[in-house]
Amino acid sequence: MKPLLSVITPTYNAEEFVKEGVQSISWQTLNKKQYEWIILDDGSVDNTVGKLKKYVGSFNNFYLFSRNKNFGTSATREQAINLSEGKYLVFFDVDDILEKNALESTLNFMESNPHIKFSYSRHKRIDKNGGFICDRPGYGFFRENLLHFNFVGPLKCIYRELHNEINGFDSSFFKYSEDYDYILRISESLNRNQIKQNPDYLYRYRIHPDNNMKKIKDMRKNACLAIQNSLKRKEGINADVFWSHLTEDKYNYYDWRVK
Repeated sequence: MKPLLSVITPTYNAEEFVKEGVQSISWQTLNKKQYEWIILDDGSVDNTVGKLKKYVGSFNNFYLFSRNKNFGTSATREQAINLSEGKYLVFFDVDDILEKNALESTLNFMESNPHIKFSYSRHKRIDKNGGFICDRPGYGFFRENLLHFNFVGPLKCIYRELHNEINGFDSSFFKYSEDYDYILRISESLNRNQIKQNPDYLYRYRIHPDNNMKKIKDMRKNACLAIQNSLKRKEGINADVFWSHLTEDKYNYYDWRVK
């Protein structure tokens, strides 16, 4: 019998956090027959793969794959998805942590609301050592807001059929703002009632202290491009998009003006 949920995890140089990530999947309250975990290492040069082999090997629903070359997050996710079988896709980064009921809550939320094709949860932010930083309640879904800032929480769940319809992740974004582009394209295909926030806090998102200014600039540049492309596809608007400011709750806010 095929699993209902496929948890998709690309890894790259994350050896420091592998043990906690694996534990948070292995402790899930959801019946193990109902989910699988597909891990694809994207050419790590540290001991990520070695540690994954150590911790993953004892679970018959965890599947580890690796390659020698780094292709970026989007391409790695897509290859991992091609190796999976679930009705729903869930995305998890191994340096983060899932709450014990995360998969059970997500599956129940989707199965109980068959009109919903994409969901996302509330989450908590933690520091490098796992210490609590803050709650991130996020926002209910409005495309109008999404065109200015990405408020969609990190535990995302999507119907496989919808993922295929929107052609998955765009590898041209490589590793910056690929999630933002993905969600914008989902919002072009669905109406508001088909995209919902799960009200549960299901994910602990780790904030790393090594974010440098170049990474931030690259992320903002790609976010502007994602919004610009989405406006043109959905609304038929040619716009100049630019980073504006950080909101009070620390979201990157973008503005745009029609050309």
